[in-house]
Amino acid sequence: APWFMLGWALQAWKGHEEIYSRDLDAAMVLRFCILGFKFSALGTLLACGLLPLYATESREGTQGLNLLSLPNMHIKDHLWAVVAAAYILVGFFFHFSAHE
Repeated sequence: APWFMLGWALQAWKGHEEIYSRDLDAAMVLRFCILGFKFSALGTLLACGLLPLYATESREGTQGLNLLSLPNMHIKDHLWAVVAAAYILVGFFFHFSAHE
């Protein structure tokens, strides 16, 4: 449907198997972009989970975006969540790259 805002993406997706069979360079770039999208989407989801933790554990007197940073956490008991998120992100990157 040409009126659809992402109609070009649908047309490109319909022909993606042709790209894989004809042009290996384009296929590698396309697969790398898909890998980057998956990694970024997972990182965004993990960051959305960590933001409330940062905001609720911040020090007194911290304002603005400084509330949402790791050094401003005064309770280090929740540091395990940040480390776990990092391990999850790295593990899924290895998983995504092995399957691409």
